[in-house]
Amino acid sequence: MKKEVYALQEDATVYDAIAFFSEKNISGVPILSKAGTAIGFISDGDIMRYMKEGKLAPMATDSSTLFMEYLWDPDAEFREKINTIMHLNILEIGTKKAITIDADASIQEVCKLLGESGVKKVPVVSDNKVVGILLRSAIINYLEKQYLEQAKTTHQAG
Repeated sequence: MKKEVYALQEDATVYDAIAFFSEKNISGVPILSKAGTAIGFISDGDIMRYMKEGKLAPMATDSSTLFMEYLWDPDAEFREKINTIMHLNILEIGTKKAITIDADASIQEVCKLLGESGVKKVPVVSDNKVVGILLRSAIINYLEKQYLEQAKTTHQAG
């Protein structure tokens, strides 16, 4: 578990999230209420999914289609989309219900939650406060090390 918890407050914007991700070199954070409880989660994947959805540039339906494709500027469409979402509240794009795990949870409970929910990161809570973040990759690494250590002990005994 990473004990250094990065989080954003519920009133943050998508701009705030992108700037924070870049500054901290991270890809997602819990969204906290003013009381400090986890009420959601926003990731770079949420932002990318939102950018992917939405209106595409209009296409001509007659012989001018090729002409429109020639003049269409995908970078302009991207700039327009990104400018449109920068001032949105992060709860409009992120997950509005935080998936969390109790600080006292067993490794089996952690694996079950990560497996069933499909999330890559899960806030760890104690008394409704976020005290850490569990990364799926860290759990996989832990389990691999446990298995390799067990295999090594079994091999040496045999």
